[in-house]
Amino acid sequence: MKTISFSYRLGLSTVYQIIIEVCYAIIKIVMPEVMLVPTEQKWKEIASEFWTCWNFPNCLGAIDGKHVTIQASPNSGSQYFCYKKTFSIVLLALVDTHYNFIAVDVGSFGKNSDGGIMAHSKLGKALDQNKLNVPPKEALPGTTNDVPYVIVGDEAFPLKTYLLRPYPGKQLDCNEKRVYNYRLYRARRVVENAFGLLSQKFRIYNRRMQAKPENADTSDFSICTDNNKDNKAKVDDTKKRHPCAENDAAVKINEREAIEKLQVEHEAIVLDLQMQHQAEVKNLHLYYEFRIGELHMNHGMMVSTLQRNHEILVGHLRSLNYTQGIRQEAALRDMRELKNKTLKDHLQEIQSMRLKYDNKLKEYEIAMKGLIEENELLRTEHESVLLDLRETTKVFKVNMKASMECLVTESNAAMEMLRNENRPKMKISSPFLTKQYETKVEGIRRKLAEKKQQRSIIATHLRSTNSHGDNNANNTANTITNDHAIDMVKVQDTMLQETVEDCQKLFYDTVRM
Repeated sequence: MKTISFSYRLGLSTVYQIIIEVCYAIIKIVMPEVMLVPTEQKWKEIASEFWTCWNFPNCLGAIDGKHVTIQASPNSGSQYFCYKKTFSIVLLALVDTHYNFIAVDVGSFGKNSDGGIMAHSKLGKALDQNKLNVPPKEALPGTTNDVPYVIVGDEAFPLKTYLLRPYPGKQLDCNEKRVYNYRLYRARRVVENAFGLLSQKFRIYNRRMQAKPENADTSDFSICTDNNKDNKAKVDDTKKRHPCAENDAAVKINEREAIEKLQVEHEAIVLDLQMQHQAEVKNLHLYYEFRIGELHMNHGMMVSTLQRNHEILVGHLRSLNYTQGIRQEAALRDMRELKNKTLKDHLQEIQSMRLKYDNKLKEYEIAMKGLIEENELLRTEHESVLLDLRETTKVFKVNMKASMECLVTESNAAMEMLRNENRPKMKISSPFLTKQYETKVEGIRRKLAEKKQQRSIIATHLRSTNSHGDNNANNTANTITNDHAIDMVKVQDTMLQETVEDCQKLFYDTVRM
């Protein structure tokens, strides 16, 4: 529109309004001439052309939909949004063999499918109600089967009495269905070609329409009408250039009739050939059955002969191997007896070893019981010895304590006597005093030697008891007690030695005085 506006020096709105008015004028004036409702005779002519051009009988046209891209209208949501990710309206058209539009439905939402659009369109309702002057049923070429006239479409359309669609891919299990799909696709291709020619002639379909949906509908109607007018003008021009076109049509009809006759003759020949083929197959089947029977009989005779020979051979082999079999049985019997004897000997040996083992176990148990009893006796004896040793130790401690007290008392008495006798004014001769004191000290020394000898005897006895207790691990605590008693005796001996030395020192000091 901008190009037209610049070319004619007009405003965009003026050009837009002029285009809409021209479209309405085309629809009003041209449409009644080139897009009328076909009559029954017109439908038959279209069906004849489909049979002649595309080998599809009783076909009234091919139907399909085309998405016309438009600018998204305001507040329309997703109504015009189609599977191609664009906003569009659908142009549903029924086309004949010369790419003329027989019926057109424009303006449906782009989101709708072709089958749904047809069901709600005037074309679909008219076909359902049989209001389009469709001819009655007629026989297919070369047959006597009456079938209705139909239109053809793709998989988007439903299967109806007046609408045929191809078989799905999963159901193509025979050659007849594949041939049917091939013929239907050939006949349906005219609508695709019509849309392609329309896009090449009117380049507005190659870009987005900058118009409202209702104005786009008007443009599509006018374009389809103009396309039909151009096709009609081409046909009229052809008739003017070739006046004998009607004769050509008659020749085509005669050729069609000759083709139909040839097809009938071809079918008859095919039937004859099929009958001959079936007869030949039947004869071959009988022949092969006879031959198979003969082969079965020969096979049975050969099998019986082989079985007889096999039995004779087996009998001969049995007679030859009879003695060898007897020898083998005797050898097997001897081997079984030897095996049983070996097993018995082995079992007896095992039982004897088991008895020996049981006896050894009993002896060991008796020896263990004796050792346990002897151990108990030794423990009892050791405990009695320990008790005696404790009592002896207690008595020894008492005697030692008494002897110590006695020695201390005697030492104190001797010291006191010496102090009393040792007066400063009194002078005693040294030899006399020395002899007297030496006598006393010698008596003290003898007593100490006797006590020391007694202590050594007791200590020797305690050590022997200690060595006997070390042999038993259960008397460790008693051994510790005996060692403690020996240590005490040694301490007391040391104390007595120190007391004697003190007495000697005191004596010599007194003598010097």
